[in-house]
Amino acid sequence: QVERMDLRIGFVGCGFNTKFHLKALVNVRHCSVVGFVSRSAESVQECINLTKELMLGSPIRFDSVEAMASSSDVDAIWINSPNDHRVQCVKDIISGNATRKTKLKGIACEKPLARNVKEAEEILQLVQTASIRTGYLENQL
Repeated sequence: QVERMDLRIGFVGCGFNTKFHLKALVNVRHCSVVGFVSRSAESVQECINLTKELMLGSPIRFDSVEAMASSSDVDAIWINSPNDHRVQCVKDIISGNATRKTKLKGIACEKPLARNVKEAEEILQLVQTASIRTGYLENQL
């Protein structure tokens, strides 16, 4: 018998998009939410409360993106932070991931990926160099 392993997700950003994703995750098998990073402690607490209400896990607040990415309790990170923070966010994820024994399984980024093509290309180069799998969270094509 194969042991089932949940994908343990950490979120960067705790605004509307994150709350939308939390509600959608109720319908996704084999995942749990383990943590949040946000500039607003109040927003983090709202997301922690919603996660518990939806029975998606018992997440904690991480002090930084790098701390979340370095945690062995996190398998994947969803980037829902404001667009102007995304390049630095990816750099912080890569920095934290570099300290791990078992690397992150992936990064998923809410649309848009970046503010412009230059930033999008930089993010692509960063994740390719770090060999981290990526996903793009888009609801319209």
